[in-house]
Amino acid sequence: MTDNILINPLTIKSKTSILTVLNMEKKNVISSFLLIALIISGVSNIIIFNNISQEDPTDFSTFRRQIYSSFSSIEPLNSTDSISKDVVHQVCEGLFTYDLRDISLPRINHLAEDYFWKNQTMLQVKVREGVLFHDGYPFNASAVKWNLDRINYLINATRTLSSDLKLPLSASLFFLQDGITPIINRTVVETELNVSIYLNSPFSPFLNLLCHQASSMLSPKSTPATRLIQLNEDLIGTGPFIFDSCTQDDSSKEAVHFSRWDGYWRNLPHFEKMIFGTFEYFGCTYFGQCEIDWYHFINLWLDSWLPDNLKFKSFTDDTGLPKLTYQYLGFNNKVYNATWRKVMCLAFNYSNVLDVIRLGNGIRAKSPISASFGAAYNISVQNSYNITKARNIMQSMGFGTGFTTDAEWISIAESISPFLSIPYTYNLGNQFREDLFTAVHIWFKLIGIEVQDDGVTFAEYLNYLYDDRDHLGIYSVGFVPDYLDPYNTLDKLFNPNSDLNFAQVDDPWVNSKLLLALNTPDEATRNNIYKDIQWYLTEVGCFHAPLYHPKITVLHSAKIYNTPYNALDLFEAYYMYRI
Repeated sequence: MTDNILINPLTIKSKTSILTVLNMEKKNVISSFLLIALIISGVSNIIIFNNISQEDPTDFSTFRRQIYSSFSSIEPLNSTDSISKDVVHQVCEGLFTYDLRDISLPRINHLAEDYFWKNQTMLQVKVREGVLFHDGYPFNASAVKWNLDRINYLINATRTLSSDLKLPLSASLFFLQDGITPIINRTVVETELNVSIYLNSPFSPFLNLLCHQASSMLSPKSTPATRLIQLNEDLIGTGPFIFDSCTQDDSSKEAVHFSRWDGYWRNLPHFEKMIFGTFEYFGCTYFGQCEIDWYHFINLWLDSWLPDNLKFKSFTDDTGLPKLTYQYLGFNNKVYNATWRKVMCLAFNYSNVLDVIRLGNGIRAKSPISASFGAAYNISVQNSYNITKARNIMQSMGFGTGFTTDAEWISIAESISPFLSIPYTYNLGNQFREDLFTAVHIWFKLIGIEVQDDGVTFAEYLNYLYDDRDHLGIYSVGFVPDYLDPYNTLDKLFNPNSDLNFAQVDDPWVNSKLLLALNTPDEATRNNIYKDIQWYLTEVGCFHAPLYHPKITVLHSAKIYNTPYNALDLFEAYYMYRI
């Protein structure tokens, strides 16, 4: 199981106290890492830049970032929760990354100085000279090979993984569409600074995969080669901050301590020390009370009553760009054919979900691909609530022929012989999913469908999603992409070999288009393939009813500058400073 699936979206029904909201966050939100390109409304030539301050820093003391709960790992291959990911991101670097100072998030060379595709399965990389790991070990071509060989061993691409070791949570990222063949065949050191990476088959998003924190470069001197890094061990990368220690004495007072890496290959970060800590660790009970520079959790209404020492940023409202996270209503595709799925999509009141249940904290989803994917986003795709059209399709199937009033459809749904009876499975205690059941139960009556209450425990819900999908009728869940290219989202949700394909989709047209995307090196051509897939998913397949993409909001000290707000929702302390 991975943290790609957002099990518990947060619903806030009133302006409760900040501590209550914080507790809700701890219980109901699973955040994850997002790597995305931002180009407004999918138009590639419209780019907005972050407003980077030119004032000089005056305060270099410890940077304090509030975190909402515990982190699970410092191993890049296992760091799938948002806090673990952010820890790795401050300490480790990859061959490639995204420039967070530019709102379009261009992919840039990082530890790679240059690269060249000799063909679709051979990538040649020249690594940056003069870079050192935090333990003094030199970064070079041999270090790249060591890291990629380590990944292949730990994901069991070599078929030699020790039987007492589990696969890391990010293992599936490094396999081709069949879920069996590893992407990387081998890595060859050509010279001290030149390395060749051979793939088993074309994989067009490969450079984006190398931006993912699972592909971070670790010190061969200090990192175990044949097992994952444990929390009580060291994380040694090349990044601007050194991982000093983590405090996990009890669940409420957790903290991670960092110090500046004075041997960093770029300009040094402004802060000499940094702490990620819970409110309890810092001794705070509310926002603005302590000298905290960055907050993890943001309430929708914070900007209306903030103290002067804090700054609230609604990134989505300013740019129109939401998270890549995709919330959807899933259908059991083995049980309900495309016609039934189309009817249910048309009978679903999307605006009500966004405006009433979510209180406006999201952007309407038209497909799994958010507008924040930029040029790959298909702006023309439309899904809409149309009860008249839904009833016309029902009548074309022989249901409700001659019906002219709502009462007739509702009467059938409430009778002992509804046109269709379908279970809605959700985890009890999740406010959003409970509210969604109440709404869907009413909406689907208007087309003669009975929705059964299948509320279960959280453990049972997970079991149905991962191990007993035939039990499902309809359900609500979210997906958090791993990296920038839309292939990742589409493959995880619709590839029959994916463990996250809860809807049990197996569509030959989609499968063929995903394979075509993998074999298409030209980005513009590949984006057109993704746009075609988005149209097909919404207009033809109707495998899901797309709900929304969450908004991005940020809260930090008003004294902090050079804050690289981004639709990745990615935290990076390197550029920031305090005055």
